[in-house]
Amino acid sequence: MKKYLYELKGIILIKVIADTFYIIPIAMIPLVIKRLFDYDFSKGSHEVILLIGIYFLIAIIGMVFQYISQLYAWKFEKNFNLLIKRDIFDSILRYDYRKFNENSVSYYISILNNDVSVAFKYIDSMVSIIQSSIQVIVYGIFMFLLDSRIAIVIIISSILTLFLPNITEKTLSSRRKEHLEWVSLYIGKVKDLLEGFKNVSLETEENISKEHYKSLAKTEDKLLHYGRFSTFTNIFNGFFMYLLDISAFIVVAILLLQRKISVGTASGGLAYIKEFVYPIRYIIGDITNMKSAKSIKNNLLNFINYNRVDLEDIHDFKNKIEFKNVSIKFDDFEIKNFDFDFKKGKKYAIIGHSGSGKSTILNLLMKYLSAESGNIYVDGRDIKDINITKVITCLNQFEHIFQDDFINNVSIYGSYNISNMKEIINYYQCEKISLMTNKKDCTELSGGEKQLLSLVKVLLMDKEVLLLDEPFSALDFHNTILVNEKLYDIKDKTLIVVTHNLSENNLKHFDELILMDNGIIKKKGIPKEVISSYEYSKLTSGL
Repeated sequence: MKKYLYELKGIILIKVIADTFYIIPIAMIPLVIKRLFDYDFSKGSHEVILLIGIYFLIAIIGMVFQYISQLYAWKFEKNFNLLIKRDIFDSILRYDYRKFNENSVSYYISILNNDVSVAFKYIDSMVSIIQSSIQVIVYGIFMFLLDSRIAIVIIISSILTLFLPNITEKTLSSRRKEHLEWVSLYIGKVKDLLEGFKNVSLETEENISKEHYKSLAKTEDKLLHYGRFSTFTNIFNGFFMYLLDISAFIVVAILLLQRKISVGTASGGLAYIKEFVYPIRYIIGDITNMKSAKSIKNNLLNFINYNRVDLEDIHDFKNKIEFKNVSIKFDDFEIKNFDFDFKKGKKYAIIGHSGSGKSTILNLLMKYLSAESGNIYVDGRDIKDINITKVITCLNQFEHIFQDDFINNVSIYGSYNISNMKEIINYYQCEKISLMTNKKDCTELSGGEKQLLSLVKVLLMDKEVLLLDEPFSALDFHNTILVNEKLYDIKDKTLIVVTHNLSENNLKHFDELILMDNGIIKKKGIPKEVISSYEYSKLTSGL
């Protein structure tokens, strides 16, 4: 957290200074009380009026600096959240797709909300300890001005209480971490249930509600588990704080009984007990907060400090993409020794039954999946050693649509130049595309419209190799034919298309077909050869 303390040092400094100037006049109040109680009223009211004026002035000064301190406390939290949430989000963006998928989206959301909240308590407690320590010093100085004996008893008793948080630290930290883990699981469960809202009906509503409540109850049980011990910790620490109060009270009472102090000194001493105890309590509470948040803070820093391995970019596609004996296995499916060359400027269609491995080939090339054996090369270089995103892009059936307007979606917030967007739209002569260009929230588009939007986005990227995985499955028949024919007619692009449209009229647009079954290439060649084969007739007959 040193980085954030350094970047926020200006705000922290103003906050601490303002708090100090708030405490100094407040610390003078017991001395004013002493003066009032010890005053000889037979001398008249002049000094009493002066003391009232001083008290009033102290209150005004205190309130002004208290306002400044609290204002900068809010600025501190705001700027801390801006810095750390930016760093967390940027760290997530550095992940590759496979690492990102190691956790759910709800996990990342939980980090941005719950873990950041804990981290702020940690860093705020550090600053608060500094402020409280200054308060202790200020009150200590004024207590010595009042009576050194009372000051020594209060200070020694207070120092002993600072060791209390060590007793409960480990258990409190463990329970807080456990609760936050369950909060993350609960967020994931709610997200999962609500994303499946189409399944809600009179028959399912009650059981879905029970499933939600089961996760909710477990999460709140963990909160209670943490809260119960946190309460015990507060009471445990509070008990010793009361002992501090009592010991100081006893000393004041004895000194007063022995007539070694005046009534004014006794009144001021009792006032200092109250004022001095508060910052000590805050220090103990802040130490407890820091210790309980330590593991969360360390996990968060490890998360932020993730460094990806920067691969060399390739900027153009010169020759071919080679799959060399590539194998990958899932629970009940396997692609074994897939071997094929995709040559520059050619158009390829991968066909076959559902589950035959068509999409897996594209996912391997995009590095969404890792091959268990074999290699994939782009112009002779293994894709594990290079960044291919400037050359290859993929368009799937269900591309994510941002909750934003058309321009921000197709340009991905200005990442891609839209100067040729009108040319692209005019080329496709598709009325649906033209009608949605002024859409303010593209998540409201129909399924087919979203797929057309994704097509415009991919074409704006202007990559040399396009991977298409049934990208127009939600589009009506007429527009599907129109868009496909225009897309297949694009020059100077290498197309690798997964398609379920087995009509000869569709397949004739390709230079070569790859017919797959159970992860194996059953037939490959020019469309005429494949279409006339036994394997193709078996596929189309459903046998």
